[in-house]
Amino acid sequence: MRLLDNRWVVAAAIALVALALYLPAIGVGDFVGDDEALDAGVVWEMRRSGDWLFPEFNGEYLPPKPPLFYWAAAAVSKVHGRVDEWSVRAPSAFAAAAMVAVGVVGSATTIGLGPAALGGLMLATTPIVFGAARSGRCDMLLALVVTGCLLLVAAARSGPMSRGARWSFWSLLGLAALIKGGAGVGLVVVVIVAAAALERNRRLLTGLLDASILAFLVIGGAWYVIATVHWGYRFVDEQIVGENLHHLFGGSGISDKGSGTTPLPEHLTYYLLHFFPQTAPWGLLVPLALLGIWRREPQTDRLRLFAVWLLAGLAFFTMVSRKSPYYLLPLAPPAALLAGAWAHGLGPGAGLARERSARGRLLAPDLRRAHRRFYARLARLDQRHRRVV
Repeated sequence: MRLLDNRWVVAAAIALVALALYLPAIGVGDFVGDDEALDAGVVWEMRRSGDWLFPEFNGEYLPPKPPLFYWAAAAVSKVHGRVDEWSVRAPSAFAAAAMVAVGVVGSATTIGLGPAALGGLMLATTPIVFGAARSGRCDMLLALVVTGCLLLVAAARSGPMSRGARWSFWSLLGLAALIKGGAGVGLVVVVIVAAAALERNRRLLTGLLDASILAFLVIGGAWYVIATVHWGYRFVDEQIVGENLHHLFGGSGISDKGSGTTPLPEHLTYYLLHFFPQTAPWGLLVPLALLGIWRREPQTDRLRLFAVWLLAGLAFFTMVSRKSPYYLLPLAPPAALLAGAWAHGLGPGAGLARERSARGRLLAPDLRRAHRRFYARLARLDQRHRRVV
């Protein structure tokens, strides 16, 4: 088997290309905005105090997010030797490259290696991915684990999910809860429920319900229990209610200083207006891929879950009160894979092209025989008649 036919080799190569884009000069420039500065402050407090479970920024502010991203940045800073812009941003760069690799490997079995590789290259160069990969925030890490969760579900559409895949799914979902609380968990649940309802496939839901759910409860829930015991009502009010329920239904949390209420039209169109600038130029191909799925063109049924992932995700984040362009980040993989599949030949017009190609292969022997008969007859003519022909 050639190396380029191996999805793992192709995925690793594209991930290395992505890292070559993300890492250069990643530590240049000060922290951008209050959010990145606050996250860097939490990492610095972890390293200064040695308290990786209950750090408080300046001894006053609770961490605005659960600790997994802070743990990753603190670990990198320990290897790097200090907490600075590079050590806080590097986890996002490595998570982005890993997301690209996971996207290629996980989708190759569904849509084919060619479309998956093209989608991976598009994903690596999508503007929102490039920006988040060079930012010291938790959003890129969340996009990685959400992508892993939903690609496991995509692979299980054609058959039951294996025991190992179920444990992996719930473990990744637990990590999502440790990265950004309810945002990642809610997105995954909404997409799976929407896909099961659209395809009338209850197995997508029931196939996940077994003892493996313990992985989610332990990985995703243990720190919340310990933190509640340590901080008490303050943690429940600021982190669980403020950073989750208020973001969903309205209100403010730790990371919402100065946020206000947006008018209803802006609330409903926010992500539609941000989607194409954040995913250009590849996002411009997504409507064409969605059109092919809607028209039920050949082979586009393999893209259906990616379409549900994108559209249900847009609906979910539109309903959420808190708005941020970075909420589009977990939707970049399905958008890139849809665009890559369409550009590779699984979109509108592809069915007609394949039909014409097949028809041409069937007619080729007849054309060759006619070609030989023509020149055989031409050879029997004298020179003057051949000149006329």
